[in-house]
Amino acid sequence: MSEALAATSPRFAIFRAWVGAQQARAAVSGKRRDQFSEDTARIYASLWRGWLQWLAERGREWTEANAADIAAFLDGPAPAPEERRTRAPIQPKKMAKYTQQRYWRVLQAVYAHAVVNGLLSASPCTGVADKPRMTARAQTRQLLPPGVIGLLRDPMELERFVPLEHQGQWWVLRDRAAVALAAHCGLSAAELIALRGADLRVGRQMLTTRSPQLRGLESQPAWVDLPARNGRPARSLRLPEVCMSVLEAWLARRAEVLQAQARDFAAQGHKAAAPTPANAPLLLSREAPTGRPLPAVDAPTLYYGFRKCLVAAMTEAGHDLEAGYVARGPSILRNSVIAHWAATVGPESAAQLAGLKPASLRAAAGAGASKPSRKSRQPTHELSPSD
Repeated sequence: MSEALAATSPRFAIFRAWVGAQQARAAVSGKRRDQFSEDTARIYASLWRGWLQWLAERGREWTEANAADIAAFLDGPAPAPEERRTRAPIQPKKMAKYTQQRYWRVLQAVYAHAVVNGLLSASPCTGVADKPRMTARAQTRQLLPPGVIGLLRDPMELERFVPLEHQGQWWVLRDRAAVALAAHCGLSAAELIALRGADLRVGRQMLTTRSPQLRGLESQPAWVDLPARNGRPARSLRLPEVCMSVLEAWLARRAEVLQAQARDFAAQGHKAAAPTPANAPLLLSREAPTGRPLPAVDAPTLYYGFRKCLVAAMTEAGHDLEAGYVARGPSILRNSVIAHWAATVGPESAAQLAGLKPASLRAAAGAGASKPSRKSRQPTHELSPSD
């Protein structure tokens, strides 16, 4: 990133002023604090930077932009690839409606702040003829068709949906484990990527495989521990027994992958210590930079694995994939699991299981999901998802 586009640059002064005004309003009213956290400000900064980048490529400053510039910007591709955390865009040459709306809201707000403070005589947003609007379909959270979650929770079906063609394809076992965790525990893509080996446990012992030292604990439940992250409270979710066979197959193969990596590190004399099963990512990537340990699987790869599995499951359940577009990534599976929880154990329990605010989930219970809360740290809860 160039210094001209850094958050501390003069071009960012108007954005910083707008953020300060929003946070000051939140401090006085007490009503907007959760809606404008530091994390929200960071995301909005990335969007404003994308706009500045687009203008800089055309030799323009934000103060010189007009309605035609904004219309052309919103009709083109999104210039902030760091915001695409789950997959490549469906239309690479054009922003999605939701992305358009995000940029539009930031541009409207920042330019309005500039007008109010006398920096501009009028906002260029007012002259945009075709203002971005969310369609009713885009505002409706999608859910998987009936019967699909049940198939994704079945270990034998997962083996069919994500086949292992030869023993060297250890990432197939990883993808099955990721889908099983999402189908049973409603984890988001970010939560899956952030998991470490130590986050799976039986009692107080880390779950690796059903090794001899754990056999005496077979009567105890297994858990996945999720730390507080991005406003979601820390929580622990019980792993259903039907999920364990999928996880154990991956944990056993993961241990072999980590052992092979440790041998390579020792043979090549790398200074970096090889990761242990406890501190290594639970879902390993297939590749790593030379001399570095295997990182966590990246978001596009995770999305691809989910897409392949969800397409197979929807086909198996008898749903016509051409009848209408249905999302096929981790988010729709999480939303569908939350909807199932809301219908079976009630909105408040579903909110705890998903790490959401009960009030926001109740408001969206008909759609089966709500946006992640920005609530501050809360105590860890041990919760048992209902299958």
